[in-house]
Amino acid sequence: MPHCRRCPGGPSPRGLSLIRALLVLLLLLLVVLAARGDEKGQKKPDKELSAEELAALVRDLDHDGLSKRREAMKALEKAGEAALPALRKASKQGDPDVRLRAFVVIRAIERAVYGEDLVLQGHTGLGVVCADLSEDGTILVSGGNDKTARIWDLKAGKELRRLAGMKSQVWGISLSPDGKQVLAGQQSGDLSLHEVATGKLVRSFAKQAKAVRCVQFLPDGKRAVSANYDKFVRVLDVEGAKEERRLSGHVAGQLSLAVSRDGKRALTGAGQKEGTARLWDLEEGKLLYELAGHKARQLGAALSPDGKRAATGSWDNTARVWDAGSGKLLRELPNTAKVHAVAFSTDGRSLAVGNEKGLITLYDHASGKALRTFDGHTAAVTVILFSADGRSLVSGSRDNTLRLWRLKKGRGLP
Repeated sequence: MPHCRRCPGGPSPRGLSLIRALLVLLLLLLVVLAARGDEKGQKKPDKELSAEELAALVRDLDHDGLSKRREAMKALEKAGEAALPALRKASKQGDPDVRLRAFVVIRAIERAVYGEDLVLQGHTGLGVVCADLSEDGTILVSGGNDKTARIWDLKAGKELRRLAGMKSQVWGISLSPDGKQVLAGQQSGDLSLHEVATGKLVRSFAKQAKAVRCVQFLPDGKRAVSANYDKFVRVLDVEGAKEERRLSGHVAGQLSLAVSRDGKRALTGAGQKEGTARLWDLEEGKLLYELAGHKARQLGAALSPDGKRAATGSWDNTARVWDAGSGKLLRELPNTAKVHAVAFSTDGRSLAVGNEKGLITLYDHASGKALRTFDGHTAAVTVILFSADGRSLVSGSRDNTLRLWRLKKGRGLP
């Protein structure tokens, strides 16, 4: 009988293979059970801290012991959004070191909760008034009460250059569709065209008697629209630096402007003495609808991407959504403070509303439901812009900052 290649009484090769397979299955089962245990542990919510516990942690930011201060900062960051009110209070009063620690924790929470990616600082004085974003979302231009107009690189997170020749507060700014030129309107009545690549002056328009409050390029890049304190809406020939058409009807200076994506319509909002917005046919040069109902000045104007909706924001603490085809009021969105800016999301489903307190609330304007509040600015939000790809939102404020926010499902958009 031939001798077999195994130990006397040991398992056969087939038996060894079966044992190995069973051991592998057992090992996989143990891994799955461990993973489920971890998952359950992760899903188990932490105990929500009380107001007293949060206040105690904030007090520990001033503790003599370094380890105690670090523990407090970690605990407050873990507490998340609930800790923000107490932290913001601490960041504005008391010892400078405590203010700094509170600010560091606030920034960490805001990045986690609100999706804030970038804060641009540089403007001074009374802050940012206007801004515009390039089609590819990489270049941002801004103007402010500090008499500067600035060009920012959003990828690098820094200021690139400033526009030459600004004489007074910059209240209106617009990038050309190709992103190569920028129009800047000033409180002095000056309006000028500049190169984005260098900031150099290309040409100037005839100075107006009163301030240029808003300006926006039309899609052809050859014309623009301006809203002005002298009550007129102007259609401008950019290449010729001259007025092409003048629209009249407002009885007060204009404070806000929006142009439809196809360039055929414009929406303007008026000042305190009028309280109405007007929707214009730019091709025919005529008034389509007067949107009446606000009880104070209107610093916000927006047209939805499909042109079917108009939105206005007012110092009467409301934003309103209108049917752009009929001029009919569709919805009023009450706010807790004066509204300074409104903007439709890229898909047109949401409306962002910025107020005097520095808050930006995103609404489903069809239902009026508030979807998300972005809390980071410490003064009035004066401008809101959505990127063309719908993935981010840019805001400017009187706190002298511009902020870039991420937009993800469940963090702002439906």
